[in-house]
Amino acid sequence: MVNRATWPSETAYRSDGDIATVCPLLGLPPELLLQIVSHLSIIEEICLFMTCKQLYAAYGPIPKLESVQVHRPAAAIPQSFYSYTSVGLRWKLLRYLENDRWKACFRCLVLHPPASFPMHKEDFEHEELPCSLGLLAGIVDICPCKKLTFHETMGLRETLRIRQRSLGALSTQLVPGSLEPFCWHSCTHHSGSTQLAIAVFPRLESEDQLIIKTEYQLSITQEHPGVEPSTPYQACAHRYLDSWLASVCQRTPYGLPDRHCNPCSKIFRCEFCNTTLKCLHVRPRGNVDGQEKRTYLFYTERNLGRASSFPDKIWAAQRSHPL
Repeated sequence: MVNRATWPSETAYRSDGDIATVCPLLGLPPELLLQIVSHLSIIEEICLFMTCKQLYAAYGPIPKLESVQVHRPAAAIPQSFYSYTSVGLRWKLLRYLENDRWKACFRCLVLHPPASFPMHKEDFEHEELPCSLGLLAGIVDICPCKKLTFHETMGLRETLRIRQRSLGALSTQLVPGSLEPFCWHSCTHHSGSTQLAIAVFPRLESEDQLIIKTEYQLSITQEHPGVEPSTPYQACAHRYLDSWLASVCQRTPYGLPDRHCNPCSKIFRCEFCNTTLKCLHVRPRGNVDGQEKRTYLFYTERNLGRASSFPDKIWAAQRSHPL
């Protein structure tokens, strides 16, 4: 890969007086540039586009960039999750980007300043070296495109506090019951003929506990969910989305979910992290784009722990990485 330090210096001046660096590669014919990129490894290609934002804007986004996000397979999370391809690739990229100012953290899967690692590197394998958050640090999957580190949950809590203060100041001007829940994120994903719409609604409860309610709208062509894997996503760090929904939607001989029996009550709650899943409504089969589909409306609720400077066991139970 070309060393950035050897590139000739080319600069241009913006209207605000700042100097904007012009990437020399932008002067190459597109055919030649694409030929160069085709010979790079995924890691080298990502580093190239991170180095030159103008190049990324002109020729990106590159589909392969998704491979360094922390996705998980459709299968249940095995204890060998550490070796899963996307995590391994992201870790390799972080190690590639390390320098004197930034060090890779295996638990958070981000770069930290060296001061964030109070332990001596010589006493640990690099993958085991804990940052200042300790052994309970890690990543929580919120949806396929949203992952939260512990530091990011602190930022989300502050956003919710600011919103609460703002709404408190306007409370006399609002009609009771007119306030919409705070939708922090929404997205839609397709897997074959299956469509999954997701909306995330965070809120603060007692002791500043961060509760994440995630609403799903799953449209599938088969008669019942879980008959065959239709989405490669998890409802929590321990449960498939499809199979858990299928368990919750089990029917009694009377056609209603038996929510009162002991086994059924356990179905609604993950025994490892206490995440709950509830199905609100099943729409009858309808014809969408020439295909008959059944739509399931359901949601999960997860507790990401209390407000603190360090992760607690409630947070740690929700982690998808590391297990």
